[in-house]
Amino acid sequence: MEERAAQAERLSVPDLKEIRGGASASILSELKRLLSISDLELVAVVGIPRQTMLRRLKQGRLTRHESDRAARLARVYNAALEFFDYSHESAVRWLKHGNPALAGETPLEHSDTEVGAEEVLTVLHRLAHGIPL
Repeated sequence: MEERAAQAERLSVPDLKEIRGGASASILSELKRLLSISDLELVAVVGIPRQTMLRRLKQGRLTRHESDRAARLARVYNAALEFFDYSHESAVRWLKHGNPALAGETPLEHSDTEVGAEEVLTVLHRLAHGIPL
């Protein structure tokens, strides 16, 4: 019997109370590590200037708005992970590959706004349910 590759775990998404109070800045490090992206790629998607991100990592807390944007990206990552049956490699590959349903942008790039992230989640939902894109 074949052994399945170890399944990746979902990223913990801050809840509303945490977002309003400022989530732990460690979510940025986790996103960067899980998505295998550079600081510049992360700040482009999350919308936080690089120096601000570095300062927040030292301070340990994000602002309310920064927390909301980081949580948005974590939700997109978790949705891709779930769609790909918790295969981290498949989820990250999909997030970094241009998608015609997203005007050729990668799902990661497209997630730089709330509307874009919702479109990415819609694409995943449609794929999961066999609905044409």
